[in-house]
Amino acid sequence: MTSIESVTLDVADPTAAKRFYTAAFGLETQIRLRTSEAPTTGFRGFTPTLTVSQPANVGSLIGAALDAGATTLKPAAKSLWATAGSYKPRTERSGRSRPRRTDR
Repeated sequence: MTSIESVTLDVADPTAAKRFYTAAFGLETQIRLRTSEAPTTGFRGFTPTLTVSQPANVGSLIGAALDAGATTLKPAAKSLWATAGSYKPRTERSGRSRPRRTDR
């Protein structure tokens, strides 16, 4: 089986991003973060994707991200081929309030 030992992400605020990924998924050593050299307000060209064995795990992972402060982009839903959803991680410091989960 092939596995990935770590992933490096360019982010605006590595401290906030580390806090998010640690709180949401327990990724302390598997994710490496560095300060982005190019300013951006949107998509950088890459979307990390995680494939899990059971549809319920999709909801659990997205729920963990929301609990850590992420914003829902596409709620988890079943499609013809898979159950999927997407979120925007909270990886920058801001004064805004933390979003609430609405699926409980």
